Amino acid sequence: MVRTVRDERGDLLLYRFGRALDDGSVNQERWEREELPYYAAQIREAGVPTLMVNDLGTPELGHSHFGGAWVVGMGGSVRASVALVREGLLVCDLAG
Repeated sequence: MVRTVRDERGDLLLYRFGRALDDGSVNQERWEREELPYYAAQIREAGVPTLMVNDLGTPELGHSHFGGAWVVGMGGSVRASVALVREGLLVCDLAG
């Protein structure tokens, strides 16, 4: 998929996903240290600024997705984010 995105040379990628940690925990520090760098590396390889949003699940429905949202620049740096397990509005000037 990364190669396809890179080859298509889009202006922006919207990446919606449903992610939970294997142990079922919600750990912001672990996410930023272990998981987010993997996603950032893929975005850097694709070369397209990316808006990422993770589903926020509910235990009542059997979903353990922990939410979160990120604006990641084409170089892989996080430009703005909403923390895990928080509802919020993510605002970022993509032109700047």
